[in-house]
Amino acid sequence: MKHIIKAIALTAATATIAASCSRTVKTVDYPLIETANSTTLDIAKVELSDTATVLHINARYIPNYWIKISSDSYLATKGRKYTLTGSDGIEPDSLFWMPASGEASFRLMFEPLPKRTKSFDFIESDCEDCFKLYGIDLTGKTEYDRPAGIPENILNQTAYKIRRTSVENGTPDGRQHASEADNKPNGRQYASEADDGRHVPGPDFTVGMTTVRMHLIHYRPELGKKVSLYVNTLLNGQQSYHADIDPETATAEFKFRQYGPANAIAVVTMGTGGSTVWLAPGDSADVYYDMRETGWLLQAYRMKPGKEADVKPFRSTYASGKYSSITNGRAAGSNVLKYRMNLYSGEFASYTMTADEYTEHVIDRYTELADSIAGCDADAMMKEFQLITLKEETVTAFAQGDFLRTHNYMNVHNDFSLWGKTCPGLDRMKPDNYAAVCTLFDINDPKLLMGEMMLDYIDAVTSEDIDWPGLAGIGSGLIPELRKVSGQGLAKKAADAAVSEEDFRMLEGMGNGFYLEAFRTMQADAEAALAAVAQKAVIRATPDVGNDRLFDAIIAPHKGKIILVDFWNTWCEPCRYAIEKNEPLKDTALKSDDIVWIYIANETSPLVKYKTMIPEIRGLHYRLNGEQWKYLGDKFKIDGIPSYVLVDREGNYSLRNDFRDHSRLVDVLSGMI
Repeated sequence: MKHIIKAIALTAATATIAASCSRTVKTVDYPLIETANSTTLDIAKVELSDTATVLHINARYIPNYWIKISSDSYLATKGRKYTLTGSDGIEPDSLFWMPASGEASFRLMFEPLPKRTKSFDFIESDCEDCFKLYGIDLTGKTEYDRPAGIPENILNQTAYKIRRTSVENGTPDGRQHASEADNKPNGRQYASEADDGRHVPGPDFTVGMTTVRMHLIHYRPELGKKVSLYVNTLLNGQQSYHADIDPETATAEFKFRQYGPANAIAVVTMGTGGSTVWLAPGDSADVYYDMRETGWLLQAYRMKPGKEADVKPFRSTYASGKYSSITNGRAAGSNVLKYRMNLYSGEFASYTMTADEYTEHVIDRYTELADSIAGCDADAMMKEFQLITLKEETVTAFAQGDFLRTHNYMNVHNDFSLWGKTCPGLDRMKPDNYAAVCTLFDINDPKLLMGEMMLDYIDAVTSEDIDWPGLAGIGSGLIPELRKVSGQGLAKKAADAAVSEEDFRMLEGMGNGFYLEAFRTMQADAEAALAAVAQKAVIRATPDVGNDRLFDAIIAPHKGKIILVDFWNTWCEPCRYAIEKNEPLKDTALKSDDIVWIYIANETSPLVKYKTMIPEIRGLHYRLNGEQWKYLGDKFKIDGIPSYVLVDREGNYSLRNDFRDHSRLVDVLSGMI
């Protein structure tokens, strides 16, 4: 990982000589690891002797990308550090390029740990994003203890042990929901069913302020300072929220407006698991996440064919709330992935299949997996949940039949230039092929919003390329409603505070009052947010010049200074992360009147969110239209964001995507000033 290099002499030969002098050697193979901030490094073996502690490391990372081990690495136990003394197979402080397999092994030698040490930590220097593995066990433990700090009523909750809610006025929580009182065109009530622990509750079509309190079990501040909550919503796609962790209580709290049912994943350390939770609008949910899942994932990655049973199932999430039966049932289930189609592996279907062959393949897979779910040993509610998720996948498989076969072509030929296109000679899906899914189950069932693949299902049924209502004979209900609001682009309009009175009249005529209430509330919230930042959010006027002169016009007023141009958007998580790391440096290491910070986004950043974010990002802000953005992207050969262009004092500029390594950005800019 990244760090400030300290040059010290480390030789494998020294460590080898030292180890050879040892009289006794104790080995621990594949020790249990409590928590980790990355799944890149795993410990295959620990050798303990009187003269050295040797870690045999297995590394897994993106092929042909590099990792780095700091010479400042150390082991820690009982408040004392044991320094790195040697290495074999890797050179500290140097880039280690991963082979094509994405797997490599090496050894690290340290000062000897005390005898009778029961556990220790591996710390790859004290930098924020260096590798850290905590609680490496030396006693031979093979599974984790019962988690502490979780209330008993939640700890013991299973799909059958659900907190009963009072049922008044026909609702499980005593509230009369406006949308439940509406007469639907198809005669069905979109009411949320009581969470009785025996059935998957129905979707709650209401609007409310939702509160999620995250409690982190076995939390260490070094594992992260924030929790990110990625909420998959009915109307707005995936929305992300971020909250600071209180280090004293190891808790973080989220409050946000919710429109209809949602599921979410809470992440502390990116890439090392997360807590999945189902949420109802207006819910107040306590979610307890056992961060030892980050260590358990390392165990899971050790699995070899035929050895899967050696890794004990691990439950990471315990929750209260209206949909707690789904959250807890899903968390306690150990075999749910067995019943998934795994659509995006690149191996789901062959590009050589005709559309009819593909259709038959999907039907066969659905039938086979549905039969497996019916015969599995899960309780009734989890069987229903797994079947709902399978149905979501099946609708998606039909809607994306051309893409999934093309994905297989790209995977087989290692050629991803066809992304967004179709492979040569593909027999395209036709209406009759799409219609086949309608013979398997009711694709218009609102309960199909309650599975794990809700967003994929919504994207599939709102596709403008497929006439689902015509194919399935659907005149009213969920799919026609979602297609109407999607076709009018109401979510994007609301995000820009641009829903018109004509749009509202259309919503009034839909019959389901939920959508009118939802978009009126979104519009009001957006207008209030814009008013709050009206004097703070300054968007620079884009120079009125041709695209070929646009970039030069943007940087021209700052000639003689160092200019960092950051291409970003509000929806880009790595962009926001990098910006957040840069902000404090503007007052410390990169504090200089000679540096000009320019941020360029485009209109895919929703206006309201964009305006509420930029007051916290010091610099000059431009929001380009699609044509301008594309021209600059082509000009600099931008392959994704964040991307950076560095302009020197003489006005020379170049793309510097090595600045995605944040330490590199800091080193170069600080050197220039």
